Amino acid sequence: MALIFEILIFSLIITALFLCFQLIRTIAKGVMNVIFWSFTLGIFLFGASRLFLLLADSGVYQLHGVTIHIWWHIIFYLGVLSFIWGGVRLTEIAKSQTPVGFSQKDKILFAIFLLITAGIFLIATPLETMLMPLLVGSPIETLGLHHFVAVILGLVAAFYLFTLKSTWGKLLTVGIMPIIAFLALIGLQHLWEFLAESLKVIVLPDATIEFIEQLIVIPALFFFNFALLRILKVIKINAAPQAS
Repeated sequence: MALIFEILIFSLIITALFLCFQLIRTIAKGVMNVIFWSFTLGIFLFGASRLFLLLADSGVYQLHGVTIHIWWHIIFYLGVLSFIWGGVRLTEIAKSQTPVGFSQKDKILFAIFLLITAGIFLIATPLETMLMPLLVGSPIETLGLHHFVAVILGLVAAFYLFTLKSTWGKLLTVGIMPIIAFLALIGLQHLWEFLAESLKVIVLPDATIEFIEQLIVIPALFFFNFALLRILKVIKINAAPQAS
C-alpha cells in the first residue's frame, strides 16, 4: 500500500507540473507568469525532495538516516521559499505602476535554487564521511531541528499568502485558498514527523509513521491540483468571449 501511495504522490506531482506549464503557456508574457513560475518551481522542488528521499531509501545513496533527512529537507525548504517568493512578487506587481513579470532577478534566484538542488544530488555521497560524524547525535538529529524548520516554513508560507488576499486578483482568488491548504498540510506533515520521529511523543512503527505522512501529503497535492484546475477554468472562461 505504501508503494501505491508513493506512486500516487509522484503522479500528482507530475500532474501539477503539467498544469503549471499549461497556465504559464496560457498567460504567456503576462506579468502574472512569474507567480506561476514560482509555484511551478516550488512543486518541482517538492517532488525533487521526495525523489532524493526515495533514492536514498532504495540504497542508491549510501547515507546515514540523519544526513538523508538533512539533504532532502534542504530541497524542501527551497520549494517552500519558491512559494513565498511568488507571494513577494505578487506584492511587487500589485504595488507597481509599471509591473514587471519574469525578470532577471527571478532567473538568478531560480537558478540558485536549481543549482543547490542539483548539487545535493551530486555531493551527498562524497560528503557523507565528513558530515555524518558531525550530525549523528547532534542537536539537529536529537531535537529534530530540520523538521521544526520545515513546520515553521510551511505554516509561514501559508499564512503569508493568506495575508496577501487584497492583492490576489481575479486569477488567484479562485485558487489561492487550496494552495494555502496545500502549504498548511505539508507543514502539518513535518509537524507529524517532528512529533513522531524526533520527539517521539507518538510511538508507532516506522512504517506506520511513513504511511500516515503519505495520508497527509496526498490530499495536500489534490488541493494544489484543484487550485490549478480552477485557475485554468477561469482563464478559459475569460478567453471564450474574445475568441468568439
